[in-house]
Amino acid sequence: MNEFTFTYPTKVYFGEGIAQKVLGLELTKVGKTVMLAYGGGSVKANGIYDEMKEILEEAGKEVVDFSGIMPNPTYAKVQEGAALAREKNVDFILAVGGGSVIDCCKVVAAQAKLDQDIWEMEYGSYKFPTDGIPMGAVVTASGTGAEMNSGAVITCEDKNWKGPIVGISADFAILDPAYTSYVPRMQVLSGAFDTLSHAMETYLGNSESGTPDRFPGTPDRASAWCIYRLQPWTGTGCHPSGVLPVYPERRGRKIHPLCEGGLRSRNCRGGRGGARSIYQRMRASDEADRTEVKGGDHTGTAAPGGGHEQRDQMRSP
Repeated sequence: MNEFTFTYPTKVYFGEGIAQKVLGLELTKVGKTVMLAYGGGSVKANGIYDEMKEILEEAGKEVVDFSGIMPNPTYAKVQEGAALAREKNVDFILAVGGGSVIDCCKVVAAQAKLDQDIWEMEYGSYKFPTDGIPMGAVVTASGTGAEMNSGAVITCEDKNWKGPIVGISADFAILDPAYTSYVPRMQVLSGAFDTLSHAMETYLGNSESGTPDRFPGTPDRASAWCIYRLQPWTGTGCHPSGVLPVYPERRGRKIHPLCEGGLRSRNCRGGRGGARSIYQRMRASDEADRTEVKGGDHTGTAAPGGGHEQRDQMRSP
């Protein structure tokens, strides 16, 4: 994969081994005490934790561990992290993980600089943080895009509430595709359908700006294609793991209720059949658009890497 860097507004570094090349440089811009935040320990098992800690120590940083961030991070965990950041005078937070770890750290970064409770500030006074501890993100699971904004989804257990809290955006994000190779297949598929569902909200939803732009290479089509290629076709009626069902044939092809019901369900277990049906619907829609614009000239490329040959390959055996 080719390396690249772009800013929107978080500065994103992409490429295999990119952390070794750029993280040390970014650390020269921050203070001495760095909070290293992560989840349940998988980053220790796969070696990413050791790699990050080595880079931090080589940069002369004092490392403060903040571990145990759970999926759907709780407000109590946010307050725990903020208290630790204040106690250790943390200058910078490095979030290593997926969306839950990054979300938690974005709110920790803001809460640590506030004298008042951030939930009460945002939902009681309708004010939002403008300052916080600087942070960066090392992304180990794809799908959420949490590294690109200041929003977070937090669960307040004592209020029986789960919803958005605005925190602080990451200054930079490191996306090394090798770090995602440790993620289980089911989680990869779930993340892919998460990406697809968000893209489809824009693609199919109503907006004040009118009809969304649709053109070859949009995120929804790319996501559907990747899901389709990722999920192997077994022909036996189920995924080899026994977890992902392939639904019975309907009208000569396998279709998941996600697609057949017009996206009325967010069940992401459709696997290859669901992705194929979504992809074909989007392709047909775009071909109809091009017919209207070009008077029937179907010269545009609808599938990543190919046209009608790609369509034929997508047909079930």
